[in-house]
Amino acid sequence: MALSIFDDKAFMPDDDMAAAALGDSYKLWEMIKNHLAANYKNPNEEWKFYGKESGWTKNIKSGKRTLFMFVPMKGIFQVYFTLGEKAVIVVHNSDLPNEVKALIPDAKQCVCGFGFRFDIKTELDTDAVIKLITIKDKN
Repeated sequence: MALSIFDDKAFMPDDDMAAAALGDSYKLWEMIKNHLAANYKNPNEEWKFYGKESGWTKNIKSGKRTLFMFVPMKGIFQVYFTLGEKAVIVVHNSDLPNEVKALIPDAKQCVCGFGFRFDIKTELDTDAVIKLITIKDKN
């Protein structure tokens, strides 16, 4: 079973499908999208199918740079970030919740940096996402 609730390559999801899948947590996704619209010039979203294990995810970009990925699930969603070393240092020195900071030592290191994901279930989680977006963008 794929990580994303949308696991059929033949059917690319849309925002209505994501809203239905997320239920009440869709409002949290909208908070993040509103932040992007208000603070980034031309943010864009692109659905991509990465394979059976991942399913459909949405790349969130500012210009050509990927800020993070949105992974819709049933009733919740995850965000996936890849941070470079400089951004990781900023995260560890930030006021982000310790639960988020603790994800980075276990993060998978790849050519692009350190990749990690976490569930978004509350407004506090959306606050963390917004801080991570800012850190990623500036570092």
